[in-house]
Amino acid sequence: MHEWDTFAVVIGGSAGALFVAISIHAARMAASPDLRGRAAQTLVIFAALLLIALLLAIPEQSQRVLGAEFLLLAALVTTALIWLDHRARQTDSPRPVSRSRVG
Repeated sequence: MHEWDTFAVVIGGSAGALFVAISIHAARMAASPDLRGRAAQTLVIFAALLLIALLLAIPEQSQRVLGAEFLLLAALVTTALIWLDHRARQTDSPRPVSRSRVG
């Protein structure tokens, strides 16, 4: 897994920078139920990226174990995103951010 070291560093650093960007606008997001829901989804995705980088950085880990960890992480992230999306769609905010569909 040595060939993935650079990828893990780049992903981990990028996700960390995005956490900072969200925290700068935390007050604005806290004021809107729609933005809170979408920000929570974004944080779940960033946390998943950090965990992927962390899993890739574990030395001498077999590919089978890494694959199982990725599958478990994917299931947890998918469940969290679906749950957060469901919650975001139930807000009674006058802004349709969380209820609009793309496409």
